[in-house]
Amino acid sequence: MFLVDRKMRVKVGKDASDWYSVDSGIPQGTVLGPLLWLIWIDDCPIDCQGSMELQRDPESGCLFVDDIFLFSTGSEKRQVQDLNNRLSKLYAWSNDWGVDFSTSKTKHMIFTSGKKRKQTTHHLSFGGDTLGKVTQYKYLGVLFTCNLKFDTHVNELVLPKVRRVAGYVRHLLAKFQTGRCTFLRILWLSKIQSIIEYGSAVWSSFVKKRTLQTLDTFQVEYFRKAMGLPKKTSGLGLLCDISVMRTSLRLERERVKLRAKLDLKLVPAVVLRQLAVYESVRVKKVIRFRGNNRPESVRLRDIYIQDNTHNVFIPRKETRVGYIRSLSEPYHRSTYGYRSVYPANNQRTAWYAELTIFALPRFPAISPSIRERFQRCIPVIKSISREDNSPILSVFRTHFSKATRIDYENRQWDEFKSTSIRNPLVRFRDSWYHDPLLHQIQNNFMRIIRKCRLGVSELRSDSWFFDPLKSQKCTQCHMQRDETLEHFFLECPSFTTQRNHFLKRIRPLLKSLGLPINVASFLGFDRNLVCKRYSRRHGPVRRRIYRATCDFLKHTNRFNYV
Repeated sequence: MFLVDRKMRVKVGKDASDWYSVDSGIPQGTVLGPLLWLIWIDDCPIDCQGSMELQRDPESGCLFVDDIFLFSTGSEKRQVQDLNNRLSKLYAWSNDWGVDFSTSKTKHMIFTSGKKRKQTTHHLSFGGDTLGKVTQYKYLGVLFTCNLKFDTHVNELVLPKVRRVAGYVRHLLAKFQTGRCTFLRILWLSKIQSIIEYGSAVWSSFVKKRTLQTLDTFQVEYFRKAMGLPKKTSGLGLLCDISVMRTSLRLERERVKLRAKLDLKLVPAVVLRQLAVYESVRVKKVIRFRGNNRPESVRLRDIYIQDNTHNVFIPRKETRVGYIRSLSEPYHRSTYGYRSVYPANNQRTAWYAELTIFALPRFPAISPSIRERFQRCIPVIKSISREDNSPILSVFRTHFSKATRIDYENRQWDEFKSTSIRNPLVRFRDSWYHDPLLHQIQNNFMRIIRKCRLGVSELRSDSWFFDPLKSQKCTQCHMQRDETLEHFFLECPSFTTQRNHFLKRIRPLLKSLGLPINVASFLGFDRNLVCKRYSRRHGPVRRRIYRATCDFLKHTNRFNYV
């Protein structure tokens, strides 16, 4: 009854249609379904080279369930002949097994590395129909272009999709005027981030820096607009405060993890074979070595040549020894005294030395220094796997993933500290940690706390960037002092009554946690939050601290934009 004599009918409520016989296919959701599918499609001729009598190449086609991708290399005439031959065999196979391919969805695309796309008069046909030519095609959720650059994938496929989701979020937050934004971070980590990072280990190596900056800008704007923060809010500070890694850093981390998997051979063998073919391509590239003067730029070039002699491109009619010697010694034929050395500006205060090399295309694209740093983890992972007698993949997921996460979190924090010295987040916080209560508490004045932490509140010392000519002196009192966080919370005489009630309420709470009575404690800064166990154990007390601070902010009537 599993494969033969099956019947089906449609039932809506109490009404049902007549029974119909099912002559093909198998029931969905069964255990044997995938196995029977693999048996049925195993002889699909995606890798057949036809009558060209070439060596059988198992990587000349890809099959993912029912999506087939055929490709060929060589001269244009040879490619067309090869592909037409294989398409005819695929069509014959489909007729034998009763399979219908959609020729309207089947496309023909030529991949080229040149800037100008080559026009061709050759066509591919399938079942008597000519296949349409395209310059870009969406395959398995990734938009491929003819030059294999994925900026189009990000700009035309990824960003429009995540912007729609972000628009829904802002629409919901506009309806519910609360200070709680728990789902904002959860939605980013579970929904939007997964859309952006789909296939990113591959495509992020072939996009421009400007495209990655666009993703970073979208990420910051998503949180800033939804949380109601001013335009001048520090993007890195906002992401550090809610413990979300910057998108470009996450993509780089995924490339590092992929590189480690390739080194440990934790990927299918077909991927390793394709990578070997990719890295066998040698392309010429010109690199520059900048210095304050000509000898310094030449010295930097000589250091590189000593470490990478085999990659240096040698011009025709010159020997390797003679060419390398001419690069390091004064060269009388050159205008500037050294070979391939030029001024970087008209004042000739900086110089650069050029060198043409054979550059192996790096995949995944990571800098040599970062790869060298994480390369040291590979022997450690292997030794732990041998000692614990555990699969190397599980050890990799446990140790290497954690090591890369901590490294990139600290990297983002250090970058923020070096660029935002005045920010309260730098003054009151000394490391990366996650405070879940910062966006879980349902109180409108939690927005004010978040603004105070990021230095964009309505206090005159924080809002100086709205009007640089505006005085930062406190207008609530006559002390003629700048209205800083310390002055507002601890000194301003206009709020003495509210402050006394606030300190009476919060002092025992801070004492139970061993925290001092200062602005950092009022705003929820606590270095012990590095330990997640501490965060869970003392969550109720810290929640009461936040609520006490919110009540103080409310009773002062100092803030208008809540």
